Amino acid sequence: MVLGGLLGAVTLDGQIYAVGGYDGEAELNTCEVYDPASDAWSACAPLRMRRGGLGLATVRSQLYAIGGGMDGRGFLTYNESYDPRIDMWQRIETPVSEQWQGVGVAFVYPYLYAIGGWSDGFLSTNEAYQALFQQILP
Repeated sequence: MVLGGLLGAVTLDGQIYAVGGYDGEAELNTCEVYDPASDAWSACAPLRMRRGGLGLATVRSQLYAIGGGMDGRGFLTYNESYDPRIDMWQRIETPVSEQWQGVGVAFVYPYLYAIGGWSDGFLSTNEAYQALFQQILP
């Protein structure tokens, strides 16, 4: 496991995921999963973009990585979702297109909320993204 801070951590299916972070010099794109049953860490697919100070949430069977931007080395152009069944991160759009760190993220069916954070100043935003849709068929 890579040592660092400002990472996102959540549980999914009884395992703990630790994603991204900042090692004091650069943001990280790491994804590690801890299985308490076997007391072991293993690697999962790395983020597509390095993220420190990100928010991480579980939405049903996926992870959502929102924000980042601790080192100011580039603009945040998208967020990401992770599907552990195929071990792959996919791009999702973001309402903030530059540094967006320290964002609070929570899932309350059917919305994923991204609240506050920092982007050249404190943000007082409350962004809602409808992450799940339900369709009733006759």
